[in-house]
Amino acid sequence: MRVNLRKMFLTLKKEASYKTRQHRSYLELKKDTGEEFARKALLYNLESLKNNIRATTRAMKCSAHTVYLALEKQKKGNLKDSSHKPKSKHPRYIEEEKEQMIIEYRKKTKLGKRRLRYYIFQKEGINIAESIIGKVIKRANLARKRRKRVKRSRASPFYNMQFLFPFQEMQVDVKEILDKETLPKEVYRHLKASGLPLFQWTVIDVLTRIRFLSFSYRKDWFCAKAYLQLIIWWIRSFGFYYPLHIQSDGGVEFAASAPGSFKRNLEKVFKPLGVTRSVIRKGHPEDDAFVERSHQTDDQEFYIPYLLMIKNEKDLIKRGQW
Repeated sequence: MRVNLRKMFLTLKKEASYKTRQHRSYLELKKDTGEEFARKALLYNLESLKNNIRATTRAMKCSAHTVYLALEKQKKGNLKDSSHKPKSKHPRYIEEEKEQMIIEYRKKTKLGKRRLRYYIFQKEGINIAESIIGKVIKRANLARKRRKRVKRSRASPFYNMQFLFPFQEMQVDVKEILDKETLPKEVYRHLKASGLPLFQWTVIDVLTRIRFLSFSYRKDWFCAKAYLQLIIWWIRSFGFYYPLHIQSDGGVEFAASAPGSFKRNLEKVFKPLGVTRSVIRKGHPEDDAFVERSHQTDDQEFYIPYLLMIKNEKDLIKRGQW
């Protein structure tokens, strides 16, 4: 048994000396043969040089720290590299339960990382950093794919914000709250049976993003005219006497479907108030981007989470003042 061990030891020494001569430095030897064999060769050279650390560092072209590290690992009985895995958890580490919760709420609500953070805080009372939610969404492949831009013959309206005054440019639209594609089934059934107003009228100022909201049971020109006149008089009462412009779609409720009716109402109703009107392109809701985007926010942050709590008109107005 002693003879076999001696032969193995001598063979290892010969291999170490041969491979050490082939390589220029300890680092090259470690890359080609692995850390365990490289340290064995280093210790063999140290032994052959009578434990002279400086001579060993010159021969192996390494630092003294490398030699001392090899000696320390030899005492422990393991010449392999230690694991580089962190010993403590990262400050932004998130538990698996919370990660699954984020994924479920993301699939359910389709909210982005910022709105999803507030939604989870309201529902669960847990405050999770926005950056963590974003990384979880990305890992789960739930990030939205960017749509390709479509070139159009005529561009959307351009607003030069630098030269705009408050309420000088406004967009108006009416939102049908009872939307089967947007609302969850239980919310849709609750709204249908509750007898609440089904339409939301919205005017938004392009510059300040101030919004004027109103609710109605009907969607017609009578409601639109009373609503717009009330807003214009309110704005004028605060001293905004310069010309105003209101943009809408071509719906019947805005008296914009027929050219004759549109011109007649413009001359009789809006011109005396110092207001001009225009109609966006047919089939291009992106021309009313500000008001359309605000309606999406209403669905995500008001109607979907809170509509089940609203029982009557008083609750709707109270909840709507958020």
